Amino acid sequence: MAVILSTGTSKRYAVDISRKECSCGFCQEELIPCRHAIKCLTSTGRDPKDFCSDIHRVEYLREMYAEGDDPLHATVINNLQIDPLIPTTVETLRGRRRKNRFESQSIVVSKVQKEGL
Repeated sequence: MAVILSTGTSKRYAVDISRKECSCGFCQEELIPCRHAIKCLTSTGRDPKDFCSDIHRVEYLREMYAEGDDPLHATVINNLQIDPLIPTTVETLRGRRRKNRFESQSIVVSKVQKEGL
């Protein structure tokens, strides 16, 4: 357990590296080390990447999107049964993208005056 002093606000944060917890709550919510935990880890010479959850690793995501023998059946990863995921499709439109332009007030006023005459 370590106490980290924030330089900008002079607040104290309690970091417990063995339990992957910090009093700011970021580590528990995002499952990655917060800046206080990273400061504690780098000062002790440890790599912060080793303290990230498995869900943020590329190998885990590849296993999630990998098709098995039968893609209709659920897969089991880390003792969790997960339904098969379908990768998203990205469709690019042809041609140049249209610009959304707001007309200036002088153009709008001149159109209204022409219609009123």
